[in-house]
This record gives sequence, C-alpha cells and structure tokens, in this order.
Amino acid sequence: MITRTLFAGFGGQGVLLMGYVLSHGAMHKGLNVTYFPAYGAEMRGGTANCTVTLSEEKIASPVASNPDILVAMNFPSLLKFEPTVVKQGLVVLNSSLIEESPSRTDIDLLQVPTVELAREVGSERAGNMGHGGSSQGQGKVLRTQP
Repeated sequence: MITRTLFAGFGGQGVLLMGYVLSHGAMHKGLNVTYFPAYGAEMRGGTANCTVTLSEEKIASPVASNPDILVAMNFPSLLKFEPTVVKQGLVVLNSSLIEESPSRTDIDLLQVPTVELAREVGSERAGNMGHGGSSQGQGKVLRTQP
C-alpha cells in the first residue's frame, strides 16, 4: 500500500498543518512517511501545499507528481492540481470556498463545507482539521481501529 495525498490552498488555511498531523498519525501507526511542504514567500494569503506519502514499504521519493488524494482548500488549488490526480483518485474540496465541481469524471469527489462545520464547533480555525480528517476517512488511509 502506498498513498500520496496533496494538501493545497492559501497560506493561513492550515494546509501544512493538515499534512503534518497526517504524517505524525501515520508514524504512530508504524507506517513509513514523507512530508514535503512547499509555500510562497508570503506569510498569509500566498500559495501553500504539501505532499504526504504513506506506505508500509520504503518510500523512494517524497515527490508525488500524481497524488491519490487531493485536498483542495481553494479554487486556484483545484484548478492547478486536479489534472494531476490519478484515475479513480479522490478530490476533497472546500465547498465553502469552491462553488465549481472538478471537470473530470474519472475521480471520486467529496465536498466538505469546511467553514460552516468549523463555525458549528465554535472555531473557524478548526476547519482545516475537519477537512483533513474527512479526506483521510473517505480515502480509508488511516483507520482508528486495528
């Protein structure tokens, strides 16, 4: 099993944190992990993405040109990375900010109203955790039970 997840959005949306949390959860489950962040020079509002690769075997490279799962927090990220997702891959989008659906029909889609869900729990800053968790639950990457 090898799973490549690409988290992408604006700086300040917690994109790198989502990848970091997934990485640490996978390490605690005994998986091999790579975490590869990339971001612009801006502190907030610039682009940010990170790739997390999980595997039971050794991982040859942290680069994931064709992710199995794309977590898109904004529309520019969906436009940029949707074409790179593998066939039958999963796209998880922030439907609070992205009104359009992906153009491809050979991928699975999960729309998460991230901002609305975060408001329900009382913290808009928690949206990224719900969004990241949704992506991994739907993708069946990490299980909470043995």
